[in-house]
Amino acid sequence: MMESKPFTYQSLKCVLEHMTAEIRIQLSDRCPSLRETDRATLLRIRKLKLNQLEFRINKTLFKLRMTSFDDPMIDNLAIDPYYKDTEFELDDYGIPERSFETVPLPGDIVIRRRWARRKDVETRRIEDHETTLRWFRTSRAIKNEKRLERERIQTITCEGMIAALRRRAAGVPSPYTYFIKLESRRDEYLLHTRKVYEACKYLITKLLGGRQIHVQYLDIEDLTQFEEPKTFSIGMKSAEQSAEILGILKNVPGAREQGLR
Repeated sequence: MMESKPFTYQSLKCVLEHMTAEIRIQLSDRCPSLRETDRATLLRIRKLKLNQLEFRINKTLFKLRMTSFDDPMIDNLAIDPYYKDTEFELDDYGIPERSFETVPLPGDIVIRRRWARRKDVETRRIEDHETTLRWFRTSRAIKNEKRLERERIQTITCEGMIAALRRRAAGVPSPYTYFIKLESRRDEYLLHTRKVYEACKYLITKLLGGRQIHVQYLDIEDLTQFEEPKTFSIGMKSAEQSAEILGILKNVPGAREQGLR
């Protein structure tokens, strides 16, 4: 019986470099003995899309969302027309926070356009929700079945928000537990002990950090924060990015001259 010889270091690097990025990441996760060689081998990504709460490597999407198994308001936030498909952080009381304030650390790359620097306005939030509730309850407009269901969901959401805001104002601990949900090939849940953007940055760093990366097409949304990779180069297709974002990337020490400098 013939025994196959193990790959030499250079042969293994050559094989790894021609694998798709998704397979490389899975292989590195499942075979710890390959990680050092894998990290030292150029990773080619056809398309990399980053934003604050999700990112896509080629066709694989990694999405982070807030959830709870016992707070009934969470389900309504997911289908309420006002909150549906809205990316938001929840505080310890289950109240959506849209301040998008981040704390950059040394070595972080922060993409944030001037118009995106906005803060959540907290004043009169309880009064605003109560006004909305009164409108739903007193409106005499003719309503079809779809509109009645929408208003029912929004009423439950408003009631939950008012209760959560009052608990927070009084310093009463929330009776619910919140989790960060990672949606990808399989769903995973982490106890909400850090901000969602921090969890997303950690995940990006775990998958891409310390690597040599070449991206053919880079798509970066506003309000994105991630750690600087070891080295990276970007193909000319990424010139479709705004001049402001490319200007930020040009100043990163690890950037190479394909499409950036």
